[in-house]
Amino acid sequence: MNFTLSDKKSFTCRLYGIDSPERANRGSPSQPYGDEAWEELKALVYKQQVTAELTGEKSYRREICVIKKDSVDINREMVARGYAWAYREYLKGPYASEYIDAEREARSKRLGLWQQANQQPPWEFTKMIRK
Repeated sequence: MNFTLSDKKSFTCRLYGIDSPERANRGSPSQPYGDEAWEELKALVYKQQVTAELTGEKSYRREICVIKKDSVDINREMVARGYAWAYREYLKGPYASEYIDAEREARSKRLGLWQQANQQPPWEFTKMIRK
C-alpha cells in the first residue's frame, strides 16, 4: 500500500505481522480472496487519514508499518475480518497474542477467506509458484 506523508513524500508500506492472500502480479496467479483482501484494505484506509507507525525494518524496499485509523489497528482488523493471516514467524510482543487471537476468532466465525476450508498461506503459495 502506498502512503503519502503530510509533507508530500510517499513510501510503500508492508503491513507488520500479517500476510494476506496473493493477487495476480506479473503473470503469477492469484490466490482465492486476494482481490477481496485488497478491496477490504482499500475500504479501510483509501483516501482517509491514517497513522503509519514504522517499525524501522524494511522488506523489499518497503517500510514495515502498523497502520492505525483513529485508535483502530488496521493490520489486526484485516486479520479479524478474515482477510489476512497472523504472520507468526515475524510477530513480536503484544501484537502476537492480539493478531493470533483475531485470526482464531475469524476462523471460528468463517469470515473472509476462512469461508473455504484448507486455505494455503501466502508464504507457502509463493514458494510453490516459484518452483
